[in-house]
Amino acid sequence: MKKIFCLWGAMFLCLICPWALYAQSKFPSAPVHLVVPYPPGAITDTLPRMIAEKLRMEWDQPVVVDNRPGAGGRIATEFVAKATPDGYTLLVGLPDTLTIAPSLYRKVNYSLRDFAPVVLMAKQAFVIVTRADLPVTRLVELIAMARAKPQTLKMSSWGEGSTGHLALELLREASGVDILHIPYKGAQAALTDLVGGQVDMMITGYSTSGPHVKSARLRVLARTSLTRSSLTPEIATVAESGYPGYEVMTWYGLVAPGGTPKAVIDQINRAVQKALTSPDIKEKIDSFYAEVGGGGVDEFEKMINADALKWARVIERAKIIID
Repeated sequence: MKKIFCLWGAMFLCLICPWALYAQSKFPSAPVHLVVPYPPGAITDTLPRMIAEKLRMEWDQPVVVDNRPGAGGRIATEFVAKATPDGYTLLVGLPDTLTIAPSLYRKVNYSLRDFAPVVLMAKQAFVIVTRADLPVTRLVELIAMARAKPQTLKMSSWGEGSTGHLALELLREASGVDILHIPYKGAQAALTDLVGGQVDMMITGYSTSGPHVKSARLRVLARTSLTRSSLTPEIATVAESGYPGYEVMTWYGLVAPGGTPKAVIDQINRAVQKALTSPDIKEKIDSFYAEVGGGGVDEFEKMINADALKWARVIERAKIIID
């Protein structure tokens, strides 16, 4: 009897395996959800919505953008970490939630091991901006002022342990200056107080600070990418201002729950790369002064792992820990 049951079991597997492979090859056969860890608005929401529409047309299946804000993005991230690993639930991942949070918070209910990288959608450098009446026009002058008067210059950010805050910690390491960090609850409040003169500087996106620079209410000193941008070639980089190797980039990518079949991940990667070649998406990414992503899964995974290691070291050396 045992041999008969084994034989029937083998025959059953032979029957269902082709159907399982067929079902996987027909992905997607149901709506796909892109979970955004922030409220509607900004590039974190706009870009996924544009890509979702391209994927809907490519796959002839609904692609739903699901905003799940809260806890600095950790609620949505934990939700996707526990989702079924079938490719139908994807997370719009950023450094703040994926590569910073596990080292920053005393308790986080997920780690990078819970996710499978899928594709990089875009990446974006920051700029160092100051209030317009601060008597500096170059980064070297700002550093000199900070050295002459430690803990006098105040820099706002959108929160303790945010990418903007960690960019300051990295600048402190590189230059040896002591600039006072003032965390706010949100980027807009931090930028508003900078424009109002309550703080002296901020490391933030040019898409939000640029209008204030153009109206002469803020002054831009440097950009945090390794090379200048073709969109703002007049802005020097921190690296060329005396700190070679200094680089801080934020990025926006899709990740899936760990264990998602590689064939499904590769299929999503190809579809998103195709969407990123669309002129309207390129134009939208340019409007945020960001760079179009793309590339293979392995390339994205290496970038994520390097980012996590970099920020873990900065957080440890700066002794930042949040309950």
